This record gives sequence, structure tokens and C-alpha cells, in this order.
Amino acid sequence: MKKRFYLAAFAAMALVSCNEKNADLPQVPVENETVVLEVNVPAVMTRLKGSATGEDNVADLQVFVFNGSGVLEAYGHAASKSLNLTCVPGSKNVVALVNAPSLSGIATLTELQEAKSSLADNETGKLVMASEVISETLTADKDNSMTIEVERLAAKVVLASVKNAMALEADREKDFTIKAVYLINVAGDRLYLSDSTPSKWYDMMMYESSNTLPFLHDEPATKLTYNTTYSVKHHFYGYPNPVTTDANAGSWTPRKTRLVVEATLGGEVCYYPVTLDKMQRNTEYIINLTVTRLGSPDPDTPVTTGEASFTVEVKDWVDGGTINETI
Repeated sequence: MKKRFYLAAFAAMALVSCNEKNADLPQVPVENETVVLEVNVPAVMTRLKGSATGEDNVADLQVFVFNGSGVLEAYGHAASKSLNLTCVPGSKNVVALVNAPSLSGIATLTELQEAKSSLADNETGKLVMASEVISETLTADKDNSMTIEVERLAAKVVLASVKNAMALEADREKDFTIKAVYLINVAGDRLYLSDSTPSKWYDMMMYESSNTLPFLHDEPATKLTYNTTYSVKHHFYGYPNPVTTDANAGSWTPRKTRLVVEATLGGEVCYYPVTLDKMQRNTEYIINLTVTRLGSPDPDTPVTTGEASFTVEVKDWVDGGTINETI
């Protein structure tokens, strides 16, 4: 969901009172006049039903104000939803970051544009968000206000349901257990202010037990009898994946992100990978999986149409928009 940040700048009052003795002396003009930016983050609730708790939390706010030459003029950092900054009137570029590590060492707009965010900086209930560069002219002769919209850097993948619809009578009588659900081939970094090519990846081609990010893996350990549906939602987060040419198994090369349902059928381990064609920031992907037979032998090889069918519903966290896909 996009959030709106309201910045109100007020001209600083520079009126000096004269006492009775000096009442006849002329007023001295004030030099280096400044404006104060009061930054507030209003409470905005998500429009989506069934969203994970805390996706809109603003626990930490950073605001950067750059002058017309791209040099940092004012910086504010607060573990709250509001802060104040002081700068001089004129043309500015303003950037807001939410729930990000401190970037107090940034000195220019170019440095901020080249700064990367790590997926590991996100937490459940504390997702990193950023704005684009906003141009604004601040003046001292009136109240100044502006709105900055921020978006989450991560995409969200939701496993909404798994249905046991085994086609063969023999498979219907076998125990079918969902052992784990996770994302693989997950982009691990990106620029704060623009799209970029990932330089770090998590869970390449398989789940790696050394990965400690809690929002990439879950273990429901649920037995699912024939013609029943598991409908407990599992939420996962990953950074945008720009890869257009996919690969399966083999040696590692960057490839598309997949949500994997790891299961056993009659004691035999199998995998049901769902490939996400292109993960985009601030976008929610809802997956409903229907299983008809034994899955893939490894998590990075997609199942064929005869093994499973699923739909992928894509919703922007703010405006909606739906894509239904059956494979």
C-alpha cells in the first residue's frame, strides 16, 4: 500500500521587538531565513482483506532534503511517525525512507540513488518502504505543504489454499502431508529508489537451512485427505525479480522466483513449485494450488499440467487489478 507523508513548512518568524528606548530605531533585516518542515505520517490502513498483520507499520522514518545541486541540506531520523527539519527556502528534492537502516552518511542525492537495500533489513511487521525523488520549491512567505507517497520495496507471495484432488484412486487412499512451504530463487537486494539487478540471492534452487529469514519459509506439517482443502494463509516476502529467461535445476544461474509446497504422498517426498513470472515491488501474489498426483522430484523443476493446477492472482496492495493463470 502506498502511504502519504504530509510535510508542512512554515516561515520562521524573525520579528524583533524594540523596547521603548529604541523604538525609534529602524528594524534590521533577518539574514539566512529558514523554513521548518514538520513531517507527519498519517495512519493509513490496507484495503486488502486477509493481509498479514503489520504490513503498514511505520516504526522508523528518515527524510532527506537535497538542494538544487543535489547536495544534502537537511536530514531527519526518528523512531516514530513524525519529525522536524530546518532548511532554507528554494528548490528541493525530497526523499523519504521507512523502516530502513540509518543512512545518515549520505551526502548527495546521487549517493542515495546508488544505495541498496537488503532483503534482510525487512522484518515481519516492519517492511522497508521508500519514495521516489519529489521536487518542490519551499518559500518563506507562505505555508508550504507537499505529499510524498512511499511503497514497500518487497513483493508479497501468499499461499491461500491447497486442495487434494488426486486423480488416481490409489493416490486418493495414500497419506498426503504438506511438510513445508517456502520461496526459492529469491532476490536479496535492490536499489532504494529504482529497479536494479540483484547481486544477492537466497535459497538458490532449494530451501537452505542456513537461511534464517523468517518470512521465506514455513512448516505447517498438515495432513490433507482426498477432496479436502487446506486454507490457512501463509505470507512470504521477497525483493523484485527482474529475470526474464528461466532455468531449472542444473548449475545456479539467476532464475525466476518460485513458491514451493513440499509434501509427501504415501511417504514419498515430492515438490509442487509455482513459478512467479515477474515479481514486482509492492505487489501481492495469491496462489491457490490444486494437487492431482505425485509432484516434481526437486523443488526447482515445475510440475507439468498433469501433476497439478493452480491459479495466480495478482493484486497491487493499493489499487487492485487481477491476473488469473491456470497451468
